[in-house]
Amino acid sequence: MSAKPIQTVKGWPVLGSIMHYKRDALSLFLNAARDLGDVSAIMMGPTRVVLVNSPQHVAEILQDRTDAFGRSPSYRELELLLGAGMLTTEGAQWKAQRAQAQPAFQKKQLTSMIPTIREKIDQVVGEWMPAGQTGLRRRDLFADMLDMSMRITLRTLFGQVHELAHRKMITALEDGSRYVIQRLEGIVNLPPHWPTPSAKEFWKNRAVLDASVLDIIRQYQRGTQPPNLLGMVLEGDGPQDEENIKNQLLTLFITSYETVATGMTWVFHFLSQHPRWYQAVVEELERYDELGYDDIFSLTTTNAVIHESLRLMPPIWSFSRTAKRDVTIDGYPIAAGTMVVVSPYCLQRHPSHWDDPDTFNPARWTAGSSTSKRVSAFLPFGTGPRICVGMNYAMMLLPLILKGACRRGTFSLDSAHPVRIKAGVTIRPVGGLMGHWTSHERLLEQKGIAT
Repeated sequence: MSAKPIQTVKGWPVLGSIMHYKRDALSLFLNAARDLGDVSAIMMGPTRVVLVNSPQHVAEILQDRTDAFGRSPSYRELELLLGAGMLTTEGAQWKAQRAQAQPAFQKKQLTSMIPTIREKIDQVVGEWMPAGQTGLRRRDLFADMLDMSMRITLRTLFGQVHELAHRKMITALEDGSRYVIQRLEGIVNLPPHWPTPSAKEFWKNRAVLDASVLDIIRQYQRGTQPPNLLGMVLEGDGPQDEENIKNQLLTLFITSYETVATGMTWVFHFLSQHPRWYQAVVEELERYDELGYDDIFSLTTTNAVIHESLRLMPPIWSFSRTAKRDVTIDGYPIAAGTMVVVSPYCLQRHPSHWDDPDTFNPARWTAGSSTSKRVSAFLPFGTGPRICVGMNYAMMLLPLILKGACRRGTFSLDSAHPVRIKAGVTIRPVGGLMGHWTSHERLLEQKGIAT
């Protein structure tokens, strides 16, 4: 049987599609998948990248033939910020780290976090919509969600963190992330330890993150922190040296912080555009005084909205592997050393697996829908042995945030501020997501005036 040819996106000589990638990576990959088929190639400068976009092929790479695909060079860049944690390690080291972290994300442990999470959500939402103030509150929803996610993550992962340390960590993380994204988008990168101005600034930020996390670990070991995920990791099986624990916590902290914030931002974005679904979510959540763990996962409408938002705007829009040896997938030859990309953003908009794939339609997730049979084409948290360890934590957190916010008011987009998106590590709104919070007190006032 002859090998199937892999079509390549037309790009510029030498540069290939790198400029298109820097300008709009999402359209580059989505157009490649739709125009060239389920296996296509994109030239990123001199590097050939193969995009795989069918559930069967993805399962081969991420689940069935993991021995043939390893960490891609992109993870070396991520390791600059995350250290050698679960996201960037492989083999025996990864297995030990995964086993160490897994118990912290079981139902019993997650249930114990809910009162703390609820308290933090109520505190932050109260700052957005102070009681007694009924005016419109114009805010950047994305900035608010980053702040809320940071505060929840710091509290559940580390315990109490001083406000100044909290702000320092946000600044260091945002600045450090920008440096890593620049390297991921670069054609040729200088070694990261060369003393360029940007590299020196990055290592300063990385030192702030390292010092902050190490300080928190030592506080916990002195018994000055309340119960948290850090304690669960420290009490689990696995390497207990300080460097490993620091890298584990940095990975959990950075990945959960930004993915929850971006995920929640897009949920509110879609709700504000679809008032019928917004009202249905509010009505469902109002049936509960407080949400318990089992309640959260039985929310029909709310979880349908969340799933549909994650389908259209998965926080982690792509991940990559490198072929360890020459392999063939469904007749397509992939040479050793080739970077292979799987994109949830593309797969979850595949017209062969989703009706009206670009349309927001939570009804596709409700009872009687055939969508549940398409789980292989839905992977916002990945799939296979490396599926996100914090998946249930995230899926617990999103409804809790919705409940806390919907209890106080309603979000509406600012029509004067167009929504533009940019794919870095996550899918972010460029320039924020501007809108207004309208408190329930103001809505009642408006209804009174109207009647």
